Amino acid sequence: MIKETILTKLPILNKDYEVLNYKVEDIVYCFKEFKVLGLYLQNIDSTKRKKIIPYFKIKNITEEGIIINSLYDIVNIEANLEIKHAIDNYKPMIGYEIYSEKNEIIGIVRDPLIRIQNGKVLGLIISEGIFDDLINGYSFLPLVKDFNFEEYKIMLTDKEELKILSQQGGLKKILGIYKEN
Repeated sequence: MIKETILTKLPILNKDYEVLNYKVEDIVYCFKEFKVLGLYLQNIDSTKRKKIIPYFKIKNITEEGIIINSLYDIVNIEANLEIKHAIDNYKPMIGYEIYSEKNEIIGIVRDPLIRIQNGKVLGLIISEGIFDDLINGYSFLPLVKDFNFEEYKIMLTDKEELKILSQQGGLKKILGIYKEN
């Protein structure tokens, strides 16, 4: 597993672990299948057109970087119509608001957790407010099939809301005052 925020900071490497002249600018998601379609890249030395790496071209993701075979795996956006459509209708997953059935805000997506092998989004790390995060740490919402993605918000049913896992972090963990349920 890898967090989106870590993925976007990794260098692009060829199969010989040589650093390529690109940086990850963003992640392109398919919201219907909750998976990563590709990585949106910027050439470090140029402000010319941006390029993409389709996720299926990624050989591995390690602490050293995102490994592809060669520069030929980096293509123009127009080369993949599904990714081009996703970029044209781009919505960043980080920052999505999460609401209950009663239209009350539950939290905000802080970071998606992605399965490295296939790009599938496994769940969302969510912030439930600065004070709650400080005291208890972030919470985790495992991804379920029927998430209702709307314009910049996620609507959860009461059943889905019950699946939110509270983290036992923050100041309670640091101070050792966390109680087991």
